[in-house]
Amino acid sequence: MTIPSQIIGIYHDLIFNISILVMLILLYDLIPDRIYIQKKIQYSVYVGLIFTFVALSGILIPWNETAHPTMGINGIVLPLSGIVGGPVSAGIIACFLVFFRYIFDMGPDSTADLILMVISAIIGIVFFYLKKRQSVLYSSTLILVSFSLFVSVVSFFVLQFFHPYGPEIEPLRSELLIQIPLIIFLGLFILGSVINLIDRKKTSELELLSYKDHLEELVELRTIELQNMSALQQATIESTADGVIVVDLLGKIQNYNRVAAHILHLDNEGGIDDIGIWEILSRNTEYPVQMNVLLSPVSLSEEQLLSTDLLFKSGKVYEIYVTPHKVHDKTIGSVINLREITERKNYEDRLKLVNQKLLLLSGITRHDIVNQLTALRLYGDMIRHVNTVPLITEYAEKMDQIMDTMQQQAEFTSDYQDLGLYAPVWQSPSETFINASLSFTKHQISFSTDGDNVEILVDRLLDRVFYNLIDNSIRHGSHVSIIRLSVSLSSSSVLIMYEDNGSGIAPEEKELIFQKGFGKNTGFGMFLIHEILSMTSITIRETGLYGIGARFEMSIPEGKFRMVSESIT
Repeated sequence: MTIPSQIIGIYHDLIFNISILVMLILLYDLIPDRIYIQKKIQYSVYVGLIFTFVALSGILIPWNETAHPTMGINGIVLPLSGIVGGPVSAGIIACFLVFFRYIFDMGPDSTADLILMVISAIIGIVFFYLKKRQSVLYSSTLILVSFSLFVSVVSFFVLQFFHPYGPEIEPLRSELLIQIPLIIFLGLFILGSVINLIDRKKTSELELLSYKDHLEELVELRTIELQNMSALQQATIESTADGVIVVDLLGKIQNYNRVAAHILHLDNEGGIDDIGIWEILSRNTEYPVQMNVLLSPVSLSEEQLLSTDLLFKSGKVYEIYVTPHKVHDKTIGSVINLREITERKNYEDRLKLVNQKLLLLSGITRHDIVNQLTALRLYGDMIRHVNTVPLITEYAEKMDQIMDTMQQQAEFTSDYQDLGLYAPVWQSPSETFINASLSFTKHQISFSTDGDNVEILVDRLLDRVFYNLIDNSIRHGSHVSIIRLSVSLSSSSVLIMYEDNGSGIAPEEKELIFQKGFGKNTGFGMFLIHEILSMTSITIRETGLYGIGARFEMSIPEGKFRMVSESIT
């Protein structure tokens, strides 16, 4: 036979065997996904049974007219079952073929078929485990080519040395040695490639399904989380007694609770999505102009108390507090709290009225006491002029001393009654100190200030603080000629130091001088200083050296000072 006729014969045999191979591919593709994805013993059993069925079909049905149809088919199916399904699959089909051949005695070529089956099964199993390491060592194509070549070479040697050739087959020996190994090689490579494609397709589909299921699970979990968060948020804003409104950066209402709906009549407002919160607030306030004035400096990105006494048309007073609504440190709107303070406002108004009456009463009483003291002084002077008895004169002088003390105490009550009566204001300590020093120009004292130019938030009686310090230096410093005020700024506080060059304060008196009644004069001056400063959490202590001079350090905490450049006009 010439080479062209051999090639034609090879393709003739291959085409006639394609029917069995196509059936194998179709059956393999029908393996259930739940079994395929696990790739466990069930998968190997399925593969073994499918390949056994195909091998049985190749033995029992005369698919072509070749001299040896079954060796080509089994030389493909058995090793392929090993590389696809592993030892279990190869074992199933091998046992079945051995059993089938010995029971039905397929002829003198059974020994050659048996040798080919055993060796090809072993090769398939070896390449099955080698394929598992393909990501590390070899590509799948290289493994498949090597596998197909090994099996075809083995089939060549089996045909050469173990296949019995009778007189009628001997002339076809050379043709068989070419046809069958080549058919096995092409069949293994083509069928193995198709199975690899099916595996990749199934794997991709299963990965997509798994990814889809994972995404659906994540979406479901995220949806549940968002629902829980939304429910928690709604429960939170509903649990408060305040009216809560959540708005975006444009002031459009995004959410609100029942209290806010009742206060602003939101359920009666048509199309609130198109109406800003500020317009709704203006509609409900008694004085819309006042509301517009309040809104002018509002910034939705800052936490601020907008109003403490906004009167609504319902006759109730509300405190409005604005806080930024942030997500991942980005401001997306604001949260507006409406807190009813009608009762508190009424109490405050009554307290103010009572306080005013008490102030009026104390002022009248103090004025009457001062008038009575003036009358007593007059009578004391008259007694000294008409009386020459030394003892009576001494008594009159002691009465004058008592009246002086009463006069000073009455003046102290005049100063102290205004303490904390008004809200603290921003004041320059340097300017206030200089203004207070103007009352002591006759004492030949040098006053100076230096340091950072800051303002502090302090009670309106700051001038009395410096007045009393200067008065204390002059009264008790013996020889004071220099008084200096310095201001130093740090990152978190401001330190104000008042210093003189007098006699100083004894160490055992440094803590006592701020107590009420301690001192050589009235005992109220330093006590009043301490009380005025403590109204805004400012501390004061004496740190000077006795015999060198007094030094008072006033520490202003963070939030209670600002640079002059930050002043708001």
